[in-house]
Amino acid sequence: MNSVALLTGSSGALGQRLQGHLLDAGYRLWAIDRPARVSAKPDDTSIHWIGADLTDEAATQKALKVILTKEKKIALAVLAAGGYQYGDIAATSTADIHNMMAINFTTAYHVIRPLFAHMCIQKGGHIVLIGAQSALQPELGVSSMAYALSKSLLFSLAEMLNVSGKEAGVRVSMIVPSIIDTPANRQAMPSADHTQWVPPDAIARAVLRIADDDARLWQHNVLKLYHCA
Repeated sequence: MNSVALLTGSSGALGQRLQGHLLDAGYRLWAIDRPARVSAKPDDTSIHWIGADLTDEAATQKALKVILTKEKKIALAVLAAGGYQYGDIAATSTADIHNMMAINFTTAYHVIRPLFAHMCIQKGGHIVLIGAQSALQPELGVSSMAYALSKSLLFSLAEMLNVSGKEAGVRVSMIVPSIIDTPANRQAMPSADHTQWVPPDAIARAVLRIADDDARLWQHNVLKLYHCA
């Protein structure tokens, strides 16, 4: 395989596992992350690193222009940049809502605008977004109001893009995990039942599964990764 993949949130616990799985699958990888993190990266010919603040539209467009100028076709984009905030409605201010929207929705939207247009021109491509179980189940979302609301917008965006990109062969899929089993989450919730959490490697494998050509036959591009009661 000599296909090109784009990854955001590359330095996070999930992003690091996605890097390995995408490289093992044969993708040539472009990784966007915060400028400070990229500057600290060692030279690595297997990954093309670009630093950009994805909450800044102009900075994101500049980074995407570099990539899309050098690559004729982006086969796969996995947008894993994001963050979490706990709090019910009483503890959630408007500023909290804006912060979560910026981190979880706006970062994806800034990348998708130029990338989606490029994929429509190239007649094909697949964008994978990382959703959240709490965005689909209100009983979980009430304790993380800002986070759940910000993630819920990604589902609506994916549906709209699948309508507008259908004729061009552009797909947008959602991977929907429950709590991801990361060191940070274990530290934050040491008494939780970690056996119910989703390993980052499972999410990475799901991305490759949903990116497979046979997945084009699926009518609903939402893959849920969590234990059902």
